[in-house]
Order: sequence, then C-alpha cells, then structure tokens
Amino acid sequence: MAALAWRCRRAVRLPGLWVVLGHLVAMFPDFLFAAGIPHRRWMDVFLGHLSTHFVPGRNLTWYAVFLGALAGYLAVLAGATPGGRGGAAGRATSLVRSLPGGECQPAVGG
Repeated sequence: MAALAWRCRRAVRLPGLWVVLGHLVAMFPDFLFAAGIPHRRWMDVFLGHLSTHFVPGRNLTWYAVFLGALAGYLAVLAGATPGGRGGAAGRATSLVRSLPGGECQPAVGG
C-alpha cells in the first residue's frame, strides 16, 4: 500500500480491504487444514504461511512488523501532500512517472 500511495501521491482506496484480503490469502492453508488437508512446505507460497509459525517472538514480532508497516504508510501519506516531497524522494517520483505506465489512474469522482 505504501509503494502505491507513494507512486500515486495519494492514499489507496479501501485500505481495510487490502488488509482483509492479505489475511485471507495468508490464511488459505488454514482453510485447507480445516478441510482435512495437512500443512505442507509448499504452502509457504501463501505469504510464507508455514515459516511464520516459527518466527522468534511470534505475535509480538508480527505486531512490530505491522506497526512498522503502518508507520511507513503514514510517513508516505504525510509526504504525499503537494510540496511535501523534495530531494531524493522527488527525483525518484519523477523517475517512476517517466517510465511507461508510471502514471496512476485518477481517483473516481475526484
């Protein structure tokens, strides 16, 4: 979300939906497990599902990752206002916008 917000210079639409869909993708092996299919190593293709069970600190680590990602997204939004970008960030934005397909679609209704 932060990368798209940075590229388009505005908040993404429906950020809660992004979070829910990401969780559903990551939880897909759990749905298979509930249907009687045991966990297998290939299930790591679902956002590293099995590997996440063995992260040191478990939930505290994931809360810290969430807070870091949220802080990054909010920092991008704070810099996304007109005149809020300068220096290297402004040059990087210009570079991305100069690439084919670098322009974002305008917001619907605005």
